[in-house]
Amino acid sequence: MEGPQEPPRPFHVLVIDDDPHILSQMRHILEKQGYEILSAASGRAGMSLLRQQSPDLVIVDLELADANGLDLLAQMKRERPQVPVIALSTASEVSVIAALRQGADDYLSKPIVPEEMAERVAFNLKKGHQARLQAGWMERLQQELAALGSVREVARAAGRAVDLYQLLQRILDHTLHAMRLDAGILFMADDSELIPLVHRGLPQAIAAALTRRRLTWNDPSLRPFQRVTGAILTAGQSEHGGPLSQAMAYPFSAVVPLWHQGQRWGLLEVAAEARRADPDRDLEILGTVGQQFALTLANLRWHEAAQLRLRKLAVLNEASLALTSELDLDQVLATVMMRINDVVGVEAGSLLLADEESGELVLRLLLGGKTADLPVRRIPPGKGIAGWVHAQGRSLLAVDARQDPRYHPDVDSYAGIRTRSVLCAPLLLRGVSMGVLELVNKIEGEFGEDDLRLVESVAALIATRIEQSRFREWASQFALIDPRTGLPGPKFVMRALEQEIARCRRYERQGSVLLLEVDPRLPLSEAQWRDFAALLRSAVRHADLPGHYRSSIVATILPETDEDGARALAGRLVEEIRRAGLQGPDGTALAEHVRCAWVSFRGDVRGPEELLAQAERALEQA
Repeated sequence: MEGPQEPPRPFHVLVIDDDPHILSQMRHILEKQGYEILSAASGRAGMSLLRQQSPDLVIVDLELADANGLDLLAQMKRERPQVPVIALSTASEVSVIAALRQGADDYLSKPIVPEEMAERVAFNLKKGHQARLQAGWMERLQQELAALGSVREVARAAGRAVDLYQLLQRILDHTLHAMRLDAGILFMADDSELIPLVHRGLPQAIAAALTRRRLTWNDPSLRPFQRVTGAILTAGQSEHGGPLSQAMAYPFSAVVPLWHQGQRWGLLEVAAEARRADPDRDLEILGTVGQQFALTLANLRWHEAAQLRLRKLAVLNEASLALTSELDLDQVLATVMMRINDVVGVEAGSLLLADEESGELVLRLLLGGKTADLPVRRIPPGKGIAGWVHAQGRSLLAVDARQDPRYHPDVDSYAGIRTRSVLCAPLLLRGVSMGVLELVNKIEGEFGEDDLRLVESVAALIATRIEQSRFREWASQFALIDPRTGLPGPKFVMRALEQEIARCRRYERQGSVLLLEVDPRLPLSEAQWRDFAALLRSAVRHADLPGHYRSSIVATILPETDEDGARALAGRLVEEIRRAGLQGPDGTALAEHVRCAWVSFRGDVRGPEELLAQAERALEQA
């Protein structure tokens, strides 16, 4: 039994913002949720609190006066990688993407919406807590595996895990021969059930009947032996006794519950066709033999448990490797599904992804990695166990699925099976379900909490991989890379500028766009263009976005920058080009062939086309 547990402490949230009004507002919102709040008005003070207090979550403003928010965020993730960080910003989506690339777990936009903030904080606290629990579980598992020296000794003596059954048979044979007994049977405990493993000396009909019988510790005939720790005599064919003595009237029979370290590992029953000269001495010997059997059974079960845990670790490790691989998404999903089945062992399984427009679940993959000739299956929102799990964003383990009111027989029709039990987990990312991973009918035993935790962990990795795939598709559409400079292409520049104009309009802020043009008559090589782009990236701020606009012109979007700031940056860039010694193909200084112009704007600009036209007119006059 577990000892008394301490009541859970409230979560501690560290808020870093140099605006006292924002700090006060966030403190008020979060304290209403029952959190303990730590606050800092500067980046330096925030880092100090992070190191001293070890909070459960950090909310950091990206626009601090004393520190660059992105650099501060990166430092936090280096020093406390397990602590979730939410970036707080009034900047554009470009800044949000930069924050996420630096390791931010989530983001919030100003002005703060209390309900959104409470929900995102709660989700990230839960995610961080689960990550810490999983890390602790992994650490404990490694300690357990390191301590399994006795299992290694048994495995080394018996050759393979399957040979342990032969070892048990040999021990039973030796016991019967040495004690001049005529029959014996050994049961292994599996929860409350007793499973026959080996037997000797039984008539064929009796052996067949005993091995088919479902026996549990709760059977009335075994209740007198539930707390017995030694061997005890039983009367033949009496109401109370072991299965062997109940089946035949032996003159001598004894039951030995197999205890080791306070746990029942099985049951041994032996019998003789003649009366014993010293039954008390026989019981004492059988008690010692029972300890040997119990130790062997315990080693067998520990070995099996260790192998299962190793296989589960392998699944998580392979899924993690697939997450960062360059394999096609379908290949990754098929690999992970097959590895799950290797460990859990089920009759059927499927991966269903949500259709963002209709809300339906669409069959993407069947167990075994089948992607060709998939049946067209669309589950309406909320229908069946899978629909419920997706809608609620919560896992479900249904041991008797057909009695569950959420059960729907569709899965039986396309999988060609009769559903008994279902384990279903949502593909959660930032609290939103992207689909479900569903397993049906475990082949050996029933689904348990260990299976549920494994499938939830894999589902989270799958969700992350799908999000990465979708982001790559988006990037290929909007962020095509210019092959000469390696910078984002014109489509991305236009989209990002459109978002920056909308942000300035919404929050009444100011921004600028800076154009740098290399003399188009100067035929720079690709290497020279990339040197030029690398210098540009290193010279601007993290929040600034340089990109290839057209021809020989590079545009840089400058959030929160007025005309004076843009002018200062332009001068600094030209000076950096000169100081770096970049040269054109004719050997002259590249700085002599670069001209620049800038335009500052607020939210009154019609769109990016008008703004860039103004900048180009300014560039012609530069």
